[in-house]
Amino acid sequence: MSTEKSLMKVLQTSQWHKRLFLATAVVSAIAVAPVVHAQESGMRVAKDPVTGKLRAPTAEEDEALNNQIKADEASKAGRQSTQARAKRAVAVVRADGSRTMVLDESFMTYSVATRKADGSIEMECVTGSEAADKLVNATPAATASTASTKVNHSQEHNHEEK
Repeated sequence: MSTEKSLMKVLQTSQWHKRLFLATAVVSAIAVAPVVHAQESGMRVAKDPVTGKLRAPTAEEDEALNNQIKADEASKAGRQSTQARAKRAVAVVRADGSRTMVLDESFMTYSVATRKADGSIEMECVTGSEAADKLVNATPAATASTASTKVNHSQEHNHEEK
């Protein structure tokens, strides 16, 4: 009888350890499970300029949309890296109370003048030399598509004639 009791106790302990092991395994699996991000889902459509009806985009329209998405992502990444650099920059307070900060070239704002087809001059302000180089070296059609990279300045920085 004592053998049966000890065997039952071993089995009960074994069952308890088995449950504990399974619970630990489940918790561990949940803790180390990779984070899965939901992919964007959806459908791309284009609006027919003549009929106004939605249709599948042409290859050119799809490529233009892909390029716009890439440009938007690059612009967002650029803004984030600029913000990160700004947070790392250290302001120095001088004895007279004025503040100075040493910033790298990426904070420079460039004014770019472009002669349009009608002979008029268009002024645009962009942040960073890469954006300025793109405007300087862009074709007139490409310049129109870079409008999203323009910096919206306050009234004090205005190129409009008075």
